[in-house]
Amino acid sequence: MSQNEYFIRHTSVLEMYKEDLYNLFNQREIAIHFESIDSIDPDKYTGPVAKGNIRRFAEFALTGGYVWSDYSSIGKSIIGRVNPLQEVIYRDVDVRSEFKDKPEFIKNPKIKLKIIRLNREIQVVNSSDLLMAKARRPRQGTFVHWRSMNGLLRRIIENKGIIKIEKWADLTPDQQEVVVAEYLRCKKNPLKHLLMPIGRTLKGIDIYGYTENGKVLFCQVTNYKEDSKAIKEKLKAIKDYEESDSELLFVCEKSNDTEKIINENRSKINFIYIEEIDRWLKSNEEFLMKLSK
Repeated sequence: MSQNEYFIRHTSVLEMYKEDLYNLFNQREIAIHFESIDSIDPDKYTGPVAKGNIRRFAEFALTGGYVWSDYSSIGKSIIGRVNPLQEVIYRDVDVRSEFKDKPEFIKNPKIKLKIIRLNREIQVVNSSDLLMAKARRPRQGTFVHWRSMNGLLRRIIENKGIIKIEKWADLTPDQQEVVVAEYLRCKKNPLKHLLMPIGRTLKGIDIYGYTENGKVLFCQVTNYKEDSKAIKEKLKAIKDYEESDSELLFVCEKSNDTEKIINENRSKINFIYIEEIDRWLKSNEEFLMKLSK
């Protein structure tokens, strides 16, 4: 069974002193609070946010997995793994002085942390490390499933903190779009400038710019191969941008289905095969190395 990938935040919302946060970091521990209860039973907590976070924390302790732990209050991050059936530690720490007047802390000015200790083989993430992964961090939540990583965090941890990229298939979807944009700069009528950020900023296209001869360029990047229905839907979406001064590009994987569709649409859309981009990428060793940063 494949293990899940998680992201956890230790922010100033945790009403504890920085020295206790440093202790967590130094002991490769992750922690959540929500309520001062000696339990990871979500039914004992109040509200859907607390219940959801405690449920995921309990799941992580039970099944194990991979985690990126961010200690933003002290500017630190680590990545690591937890084996299944990990012990949950309960620890009382002092509440910061500015919170001691809150009703729940008047009688007992402490918070009870729920803690999981990571395996010894952790990696500290420096500010300039793993930037592509950092760009995918969840925007909200304390302890969340990091589904957008889709196995990338596991690969990074198992490769000792390195993203090993050797071919197109090793790239994340957003990296693939960046690679296509760079590839388009090398075409016969190359991409001259981008007009919007790469990605899903407009319906049906991933890259919007203009070429050396002044044509507006619209490009869709997809990994679909044999699902002709999905290919047709994407082709229909990009056709909406067809004008006399536009160039429509469609990046896909070569197969019998796409060959047929390409023949039906060749007059309006220029097709680029992923295999062609993959060969170009493999010939650019420096680019591959930088993508692995």
